[in-house]
Amino acid sequence: MSHAYLHRLYAGLIRFLSSDTGILIDPFSRDYMVEQFARQIDLLAENAVVRKKLGDAAILHVKQNFLWEDKINKIIDIYHSLV
Repeated sequence: MSHAYLHRLYAGLIRFLSSDTGILIDPFSRDYMVEQFARQIDLLAENAVVRKKLGDAAILHVKQNFLWEDKINKIIDIYHSLV
């Protein structure tokens, strides 16, 4: 099962998230963020296609970029290239 996410956008997080993998909300003001979170929650609740698309893209992004096994293999490759 895949899950879409909503998140407040800020500088540190932007390198991990994209609009392809979730819904990002700019923190212009508290009222703006509350309004946008409510709208996007409604969108996700009402649209299974959008939920699935975002959730599947997020899972693929994690598998391609954040799995420990891949990181370990990259480190081993670096070590081998130094020997």
